[in-house]
Amino acid sequence: ADLWSVGAISFQLVTWKNTFHWNNQIQATALLALPAVVIMLKFICFGSVLR
Repeated sequence: ADLWSVGAISFQLVTWKNTFHWNNQIQATALLALPAVVIMLKFICFGSVLR
């Protein structure tokens, strides 16, 4: 196990709250991938403006 998973489990044990709030794997993937997609699109668009 890695340190991130230990932190997530510890948070749940201490606060009695879920670390993440999603209902299924599809929703989790969409929520986690969205920031990366936005950053990538900004990079692509900004790069094309500079040319």
